Order: sequence, then structure tokens, then C-alpha cells
Amino acid sequence: MTENFLRKFINGLLVGAGFSVSFLLFMLVWTFTAQPRIDRIFNETYNKVRSDYEVSFINELEIEVLNYKLHDESFVINYRMKNLGASSFAHFYSVRFSVISETDEFIGNCDHEIPETYTDEEYVFLSKKCLELQNEANNDSRILVSVLRNRDQLEFNIVESKS
Repeated sequence: MTENFLRKFINGLLVGAGFSVSFLLFMLVWTFTAQPRIDRIFNETYNKVRSDYEVSFINELEIEVLNYKLHDESFVINYRMKNLGASSFAHFYSVRFSVISETDEFIGNCDHEIPETYTDEEYVFLSKKCLELQNEANNDSRILVSVLRNRDQLEFNIVESKS
């Protein structure tokens, strides 16, 4: 009886070891072949969908610099953008104004968060006061507008404006 029990016990260990070895081999094959392919396909699809959404979102903003001027040691930029309402995605984005001199010298950047607005108007009118410019700006400077997401520049969508 103990011999029969011992035989069944050893047989059970061998079956368990066989399943363990086959499972480990399956996981090794999966890790080195299938998983990287699935990750690549997922990332390509995700990036395509995200990129398509972000480009349409950025184009939907219709940002336009209305005017800008030097005012008490600061540079004030007045602009308008399309009213997105209380978009849950608006707070992920900022508008960056790059101030360039008439001699194409970089003067500085101003970032302005896109606000969630609660109005029925088609456009929202906003102002940004730039205090920390690297060089002195003047009224002949020009503004380049770009949209930022989490401090990473998504797309330039450059709009040049001369006041």
C-alpha cells in the first residue's frame, strides 16, 4: 500500500513538473515573440487615434491673436479662441506664445492654460500678460502660436501675427 501511494505521489510530482515546464516554455515563447508584436500593434493604433484626435482638437481651437502691445514692462497679448465649453480635455492643453523680434531674435515664451468656459458665445476672448521675457520686446515683434500638451509640444499650428 505504501508502495502504491509512493508511486502515485511520484507520478503526481512528474505530472506537475511537466505542466510547470510546459507553462514556462509557453511563457518564454510568448514573452519573446507574441507580446512585443501585440505591444507594437497596440501602440501604433493608440498613437494614430490619439494623433487624429489631437490634430482635430487643435484645429478646432481656431486660435487668433487679435493684438499685442508693450505695457508697463510687460507684453500683453489679446487673443480669441473657439469656445469649447466645459471640455474635459481643455485643461490638458496650453497655448504657447513665442515672441520674436523684427530681426528674428527669440525674445521669450508665454504659456497660457486653456480655460474651461461656461458661456453660449461662439468665441472666448482672453489676455495673457508676459512678464518674464528674455530680451526686451517692442510693438514690432511678432507672435508665433503653438499648442502644448503636458509641456510637450504637440503641433506647431503656426499663426504669425503682426500688430
